Amino acid sequence: LVRLLKEPTYQNVLDGRPLIFVYSVLEMKKWAGSSEAAKQRLDDLRKECQKSGLKNPYLVAQVYRTKDGIEAVDALGFDAISAYSLPGGSGDQELPFRELAKANSDFWNACKATGKPVVPIVNTGWDNRPRRTDGKKSDLRGPWFSEPTPKELGKHLRSAIQWNRDNACAEANTVIIYAWNESDEGGWLVPTLSEGSARLDSIREVLEDVRGGLPAIEK
Repeated sequence: LVRLLKEPTYQNVLDGRPLIFVYSVLEMKKWAGSSEAAKQRLDDLRKECQKSGLKNPYLVAQVYRTKDGIEAVDALGFDAISAYSLPGGSGDQELPFRELAKANSDFWNACKATGKPVVPIVNTGWDNRPRRTDGKKSDLRGPWFSEPTPKELGKHLRSAIQWNRDNACAEANTVIIYAWNESDEGGWLVPTLSEGSARLDSIREVLEDVRGGLPAIEK
């Protein structure tokens, strides 16, 4: 892992700290044996990184509940709270993409309220119906969301970047986007037959704006 972190294309934050996201962080307690043992594993990683000449890695806990994020930071030694995906909503129905964007931003603010550092999650979508293959009642329920237009997706990313600028808890000044190719779960950036590269093009436009000075978000 340390060798991979040293690759020149690896993403760093805060003046050179390797950025690492960890999924299912509370499962670490089980395989390590305790919170203390899991924290020691992460401390070992930090030491190995610094021994090899890298800076202290910035470890981000991906959770679904803010209380789990608090535990990850306080008990396991993570640096910040984020999520892999955060669809939110209720009912087994279709909702507009704006409701998904709101669930994301509500999570950012809930994480901020914990007093811990935050990395905002931006969902490109959520629709788990393709995974409902058993034809029976299962835990794969809940709402799904209409696909965003490229403009809607760009606006959502823009709002996350602006949120980072407005909140000191976003110390790493980074955003994680769900997802590159979770296509059967409703979240993707990968070019498709129907859209081509429209989503990536929208993201590029936003990032070019950021370089030139982020303009106001359209209402």
